[in-house]
Formats: sequence, C-alpha cells, structure tokens
Amino acid sequence: MKITIRNLLIINIFVVCMISATSIKVSADKGAWTVTVQKKHKVNVKVETLSGYDADCTRIKVLLDNATKRTVVVDVGDEKSAKKLEDKNGNISIHDLILTHNHSDHINGLDYISKKKDGNVYIKNLYVNTLNYEHNKNKMSKYLKALVKNKKVKIEKIFSVGPYQKQTKKIPDIKSEYKNKNTYINVLGTGCQIIVLPPVDDFGGKSSTAVNNNSMMVVVRDN
Repeated sequence: MKITIRNLLIINIFVVCMISATSIKVSADKGAWTVTVQKKHKVNVKVETLSGYDADCTRIKVLLDNATKRTVVVDVGDEKSAKKLEDKNGNISIHDLILTHNHSDHINGLDYISKKKDGNVYIKNLYVNTLNYEHNKNKMSKYLKALVKNKKVKIEKIFSVGPYQKQTKKIPDIKSEYKNKNTYINVLGTGCQIIVLPPVDDFGGKSSTAVNNNSMMVVVRDN
C-alpha cells in the first residue's frame, strides 16, 4: 500500500515524505510534532520539529534497526531549537544541514552553534540558498564566518544553492561549491532516498514574501 504524507508545513519549511509504509505514528507536544513512518525490514523515517511556534527547525532521521543511517536538518530555528540537536555530551552531528532561506526564525540557531565551546559539531554537507542571499545578508554572513572559524565545528562541504539550472552568485567570502540542480542522497540499506531541491526561480523579487516563496525543499521517498 502506498501512503503519502504531504504538507508537513511549518511556515515555509516544506518536507514531503513519500514512502511505502506499514505504520505511521504522530505525536505533538507544545507546538512541536513528530511523525514516524515505519517501512518494512525495520526501517523508520522520523520527522520531528524541534521548535515551537516562533521558529523553524525540522530534523529527519532515517533509521535501520534503530541505528541512525542519515540525519537531515532543515533550518536551525533559534537557540532553543539548536540545543535540541545536541546529544547528551553536547555534540551535534548532521549529515545534511539545509538552510532553506535567510529569515531570522530559520537561521538564528546558527549563532548558538557557531559559538559552541563545549562539544563538537560535525556537518557533512551544508546547503545555503543564495537566490535571495541579500535578504538578511549581514546576519547570515556573520554566522557562516563564525562557523568556519570555530575549531569545534567541522564542515566537509558547503554548497551555494541557486535557482534550478540557473546561475546566481556564490556565498561571499566563504569557500563553497555551486549547485543549481537536485541533490539525490541514497541511504544505503534502507530503500530511502532524500532529495534536496533548489529554489525553482525568482518569485517576487526581494520582498519578505518572495524570500519565503524562493525556499529550498526536501523530499524523502522510496528509492
């Protein structure tokens, strides 16, 4: 049976799960919610918001036999959200961190992460939307520079993500690789695929609404 979960939408984080499932569990607490989709062969996809009503941070975990095979974080919300990314030792480990757009309620958690002194931060891939980078540019630039400078933080790759198959500027003053196509991540042994979608085009110029409309998106589906 094919079950589709759509519109797991908080403001402008748009996470779509499209996987064949044997069970779905949903729970909510104080403005945050968790959806766990169980596939066959002990594979689970867990989608959880780590923020309340005033910030946006969503974590996606693909698990096999209760072991995490891939952790994707969509935006980092505020300091409270960022702290929920830590394990019991204060460490943060993320395979893919996707910053959908530059609104403060989506990126302010970077301030906390970039200043960490206790525990280590590991980010395999960091995706930054550069289509409307000028919006909140000073704050985003400050956070990214602090992340790169902090010896407690290790980032393997940073991607400047522009509109689909079009060219925009890279992140200024930060070494990055330009991307303007879909990124496909196959989670080995689970049958799951994660897709990072760039913004499609420039909708509405530089207004706050346009920045929302030009967000990146994330899809989790059967491979």
